[in-house]
Amino acid sequence: MTEEDILRLHAWAELYDALDEFVILKEDENGRYIEYIFKEGCPHDNRCLSWYDKMQPNALMRNGHDIKEWESENLHSVGEIYELHQMSCGHENNTDETHCSPGHPCVKCVKEGCAHNWTYSEPVKCACWLCSTIHDIYPYHVKLEDIDNYNKIYNKLCQEQAKEQ
Repeated sequence: MTEEDILRLHAWAELYDALDEFVILKEDENGRYIEYIFKEGCPHDNRCLSWYDKMQPNALMRNGHDIKEWESENLHSVGEIYELHQMSCGHENNTDETHCSPGHPCVKCVKEGCAHNWTYSEPVKCACWLCSTIHDIYPYHVKLEDIDNYNKIYNKLCQEQAKEQ
């Protein structure tokens, strides 16, 4: 993604109040994690990542995958910008034992469902963050009635970037 693409995506995210839908994948001595790219901070449980974003060797072996092949063909790259999604059973807004969100699988998923072998370091297809590759920023369309506001935001971001350089 070019710098201009990033600025255009940032302007789109700001216009449509979607600044928390884009993250950058990072890695430190404790492993991989995500941070927001267009605002300060990070999502809750930002180290609870899908196996596309963080190696999960036990889950991969259990599911019959060749780990080296999986890593080279499927593991997302550190330093890239991704669109953020959560993998859950759809009960992320519940407040009781049916609550399911990254870092917190619901009781039913742990006992009977997709999170049977769930751990925080290997969340096994449930209750984790999933980073989707952005192949092209152009699917993020600006509504015709929002073009002027989009252009104002984009121009402001360009000016801010020019001041930083």
